[in-house]
Order: sequence, then C-alpha cells, then structure tokens
Amino acid sequence: MIQNFLNLLLIMFCFFINSTNLFSLFYGDIELQTYIKEEICMKFDPRLLTVFVTNYNFSLNLPTISKNSTFNKYNQCFHLVFNNISLKSLLEVIKKHGKFKSILILFDLDCLNEQHFKILVINLDKLYYNCNKCLPFILLLNNHLKFKQVKNLTFLLLSLTKFDFRSLIWFKNTSIHIRPVFHGCLLHPYSFSPKTKNNFKMLKMPVNKCNLNKTNVNVTVIDQPPFCHVIKTKNKTTLFGTHYSIDSDILEYLKLKYNFNTFLINANLFYEPRLNKTTGKWEGVVGYVFSGQAQLGLCALSISFERLNYVDFTYSTQSDTISFLTKKPNLASQTWLVFSPFNLHVWIILLIILIFTSITLHLFYFLKHFKVSFVSIFIFLFGNFLMRSVHIQKSEIRIYSAVRLIVSFWMLSMLILNTIYCANFFSKLTLREYDSPVDTSKDLLNYLSQNKLYMLTVDFFKNAFINAKDPTDIYFKLGQYINQTKPELALPNIFKMSSQIKKHWANFVYIDNKIVLINMVNHFGLNKMHISKENIGIDNMGIALIKKSTLLLPFNFA
Repeated sequence: MIQNFLNLLLIMFCFFINSTNLFSLFYGDIELQTYIKEEICMKFDPRLLTVFVTNYNFSLNLPTISKNSTFNKYNQCFHLVFNNISLKSLLEVIKKHGKFKSILILFDLDCLNEQHFKILVINLDKLYYNCNKCLPFILLLNNHLKFKQVKNLTFLLLSLTKFDFRSLIWFKNTSIHIRPVFHGCLLHPYSFSPKTKNNFKMLKMPVNKCNLNKTNVNVTVIDQPPFCHVIKTKNKTTLFGTHYSIDSDILEYLKLKYNFNTFLINANLFYEPRLNKTTGKWEGVVGYVFSGQAQLGLCALSISFERLNYVDFTYSTQSDTISFLTKKPNLASQTWLVFSPFNLHVWIILLIILIFTSITLHLFYFLKHFKVSFVSIFIFLFGNFLMRSVHIQKSEIRIYSAVRLIVSFWMLSMLILNTIYCANFFSKLTLREYDSPVDTSKDLLNYLSQNKLYMLTVDFFKNAFINAKDPTDIYFKLGQYINQTKPELALPNIFKMSSQIKKHWANFVYIDNKIVLINMVNHFGLNKMHISKENIGIDNMGIALIKKSTLLLPFNFA
C-alpha cells in the first residue's frame, strides 16, 4: 500500500516537473526577446518544432535552402533557421518534420518593402492552409515602418486570407493579433491589439474554460433515422435524437457547457456527404462545413481519411458495426424428410454396421455347417431396426448362445436408435425448418456469386470496398463485385431506399450500420429481410468542424 502511494507521488512529481517545461504561446504581454529566451531557449518541449525565417524569398520555386541566419543572438534556440527560403521549400521542410505535434514559425520581415506586402500575405495564407500543425505565425516588422504601413499590412492579412488564418504582428513592442481567440474558443474575425491585463487574460483563457457568450453557431444536420430526426417548418429546423443516438444529446451538452446557441441547417437533399466527381466539390454535411456555411456537422457522420483532408473531426462520439441485410431464408424443402432426423454420416455408419452384422452371423452359421441365407439374416436385422417382427421358420435357423447375444445387443441398440429417430422426425414435422441464413462474410460472397442481385450501400462504404488493397479482405472482394456488376447505389434517403427494398426485397443486398438495418426492419416494414449475425467492419462517427477550428480542442476536452 505504501509502495503504491509512493509511486503515485512520484508520478505526480514528474507530471509537475514536465508541466513546468511546457511551451506557451506568445501573446505580446512581454517583450519578444524575453519570450524567446524564456520559452524557447530555456524551456525545451520535444513536441514543438520552432522555425525562424529571415529575408523571406517570394519565389515559389527556389531550389536551394541557406541556413545563414542574421538572427544570430538566439540562433541556437530554434530547431531550424533559414535565410532566403521559398514557400515551396518551407513546405517541404515542414513535411519532413511530421513527428512534431506543433510547429511555430517566426518571420523576420525587417527588410520587407510595402510593395511586397500583398505577395507576402498570399504566401502566408497558402502556407498556413497547408500546414495543419502550424501555430499562428509571428511576424516581426521593421520598427522604422510607419503606422499607416502597418495598418495596411493588417488590412491585407484580413482581406486576402481565409477565415481561419491567424497570426500575430510584433511592431515597436506592441502585439497585433489577427483573428485572435477569446475566452478559450471564440474566434474574433478582426484584428485586436491587447492593452490591459483583462485583454491578455481574455486571450490566455484555456480551452477547458471556453465560453462562446451565446454566439450563434451554424450546425448542419441530416434526417437519418435512427441517428437524427429532423423536423423542418417554415421558420425553424428542429433536431430530435432517439435512444439509438447520442448526437443530439452531445450537441445539447456542448451548448450548455460552452454557452452557445445553434442555428440548424438541414442538408436533407443528400443521404450522406459525398464528393461530386463532376464538380470536384463536396455535397451534404461535409460540403456545408468545408465551405464555411456551417461550423459544425453531425448526425452519424463517419470519419474517413478522405474527409479529413477537407474537415476536422472530434474524437469518435459513437461506433457501430457494419452488417448486411438479405432476404430471410425460405422454408426448407420436405423432400426426403424421412431421412432428415439423421445426417448422411449416421446413415452410412448404420448401413455399414447392418451389413457387417449380417455377414458375421452368416459366416457363423456357415462354419457351423448350418445353411442360413444372407438375405434372411439381413431382413431379420433390418426388421429389428424398423421395430417390426419378421417370421422365420424354425427349420431355417438354429439359435446358438453367441447368436442370441449378438441379436440381443442389436435389438437393444435399435430400440434406442429408433426412439431418437422418432423424436427427431416428429419434431421436424411439428416445427418447419428454414434454409441456412446469410450470416457470415463467406455466406455473403457465396450468396452474391450464386444469385443475380443488387448490392446497395452508401458511398462511404462503397469507396472503402473499391479502394481496398488486400485480396484476402472481404472489402476487396465486395469491391470486385461492385466493379463487375455496376449495381445501382443507395437512394438519396433511408425512406426511399426502404420502399425500394420492400418492393423488390428478393433482389437486394444492403450494407450499412447495424443500427440503421435494425431501424429499417422494425420501422419500415422490412420483415422479410434478415440481418446478418457476423459484422464485416466497424464504423467510427464524430462531429465535423472547419479545418483548424477553435472549437476542436474544447469539444475534445469535453
């Protein structure tokens, strides 16, 4: 007990020591030189990559990288120092250092002319957009610049960059924040120069104390029972959850915890988010979030690498298994029902024992020089199996002790076997049996190969099947079936899909989340369909947010 307590104290002490060395962001409440000395030089956070860029080159194709920095005083404090580097080269450097959790880049723009401002802003926006791990850039301006020039740069940073671009300008010991974050998560869409302690306190608020101050947040949803039920009237869209889903409950919890209101956008034109190959644009929930029309997207939104290229996802809010829906098995045929109580192996063994016993008795009488036909012995033993007596003349057979022992054992065995047979036979007459259901992945592949069927699935699973690389994987084999048959894919929503399956139930195989399949069978009249017992995969779902959203960390923390 004492040892466990000491171990706990040691862990807490190590955590305290590590926490004191953690890197903190620069807000401008101290001198930049002091910040570099105390936060970058004296502290070392192995998760952070620090980069200092001086004499930034505006060419996009500069092949060489020079490491002769003019920032000599703190040169040793940075992981990487570059002089005269291009955007393309800087991106390549960042990609090579993907092991770091965060990247802080400082730009020394001491020699920057006003005519270069616009080119600079465009390049910074591209760099920030393509660097997911980058923290807000720190821009060091020449103190000889006039206030009007600084104001012009600030205007360009706001007007020529995307809504998620963030940076900090350091000019004459003053910080100007471009789109800063207030209260831990509230993104301010303009520039802000903190002056008082309360201003800096507002900037330094940790994410776990996020407060959106009743801000309206656009949330896009889809009507996808049982996960979400969307009711749209003339003036309002309302989201109702069910006992299968936690999406609506999570949204209500986040609203209370982080103090914000929601405006729901119904993306009901599309059953699921999909990438339009003709236009190259996302449609549905992901499209709304990616374009900035909505800050959040939810309702059974599956997490995939393809979607992560366009939006960010919270930690998985729920997981569900992937199963398939096929027609229920037919009643088993009653042809040869008389043989059904025992399987083929049992019948073969019985026949062998019957023949062997008949041959044994026939040889015994033959050695005793008593003529008894093999047919008579076989009929006698077979009659015992059927629990029927067979009359044999005394002159035809003589009873010996050995014969009596063999026949008695045979009759007792047949009595037991006949009882078992009759019980199984009457049970099969009473309870009709069905053909084997399609329950496993092997059953599904055999079922698809033996029947001409339409395999329906949503685009998310369809792409996973087609893009699978392992030939032994069920996804790869289903992808081959899709490529060969070119089946009609899922209809826009679950209601139309269920009606089509109900109308042509014998010709469809449908693959989706098990919760969706259960809901379709129970609430859409698909009682002729069977849900597989085996699962062919796991589907993780989360909440979609705009890339580099300030809400991602608070939502994950919650």
